Parts: sequence; C-alpha cells; structure tokens
Amino acid sequence: MRIIIASNIKRLREMRYVTLDQLRLAAETGAILSVTLRAQGVGFYLHAEPRSGDEMVLMTTRGREPRAFGDVRKALMVLRELGIREARIDTRQWNPESGELLRAARPDRTKALKDLYADATAQAGASKTTTRKEKKDA
Repeated sequence: MRIIIASNIKRLREMRYVTLDQLRLAAETGAILSVTLRAQGVGFYLHAEPRSGDEMVLMTTRGREPRAFGDVRKALMVLRELGIREARIDTRQWNPESGELLRAARPDRTKALKDLYADATAQAGASKTTTRKEKKDA
C-alpha cells in the first residue's frame, strides 16, 4: 500500500497544469508524445506526455484546477482542434453512476434562451408582415 501512495505522490509532483493555448503550442511544435483521456469519477481529464517528461494536464481557463470533460466526445473534439489524432482512453476509474453530470442543468438559462428565441422569431415575423403591407400599399 505504501508503494502505491508513494508513486501517486511522485506522480502529482511530476504533473504540470497547462492552458489550452500552451497545449496547442506543444502540439503544433511536435512536443507531445502521447495523450490520454483519463477517467476519474464521472469526468474525463486530458493528460499529455511531452518530450520533456513532466506529464501535462489541461486546466480550466478560469482556475488552476484540472479541466473535467463530462462527455468524452467534447474532449475528443478539443483534441481534434489541437491537431491530435490519436489518444488513449483510460476508463479504469470511470464511475458514471457515482454522481450527477459535471455540468448542472441550468433551467434559468434554458428559459432565458427560449424567451430570446421566441422574441427574435416574433420580431422577424413582424418585420416580414410590415414589408408585405408596405409593398401592397405602394
């Protein structure tokens, strides 16, 4: 048991958190040897092994915490955007039943966006009606 704990502590020391721009630069310059999407609970985390040896972990843009992807497809789209075409997926610690989705539903935003769409649709319909009336009168 001590060996596992010691190796985990060593691994944490060797990790370096990077932004998306830093990861993009590393990918463009060919500094990335391999990429792993590593599951932890309900989320997936992007780990990259650079030529320098210190494992890189993608972090959020607003904080200094690892960027969690609730949907592995979103993580794959980010990799594709970076030009990374090959990745390993490690699901050994994936437990989707352990909790809710990483991003909570936002009924307030859903309602606001639906209202905005309804207003835009009504406005577009009103402008078409006005234009047709103006054409008839002319």
